[in-house]
Amino acid sequence: MQVGITAPFNALLSEKVELYLTGQKISDDGFSELVKDVPGMLARE
Repeated sequence: MQVGITAPFNALLSEKVELYLTGQKISDDGFSELVKDVPGMLARE
């Protein structure tokens, strides 16, 4: 169950790591797009 709780934050973490390592943003879809993606992220976990 712990993985399911943290799943929505993995995408945010990976974006921050990418920014840190390369200095380039992946994409900036905004918070509303993130919220729309959360149900799918949880379903996949």
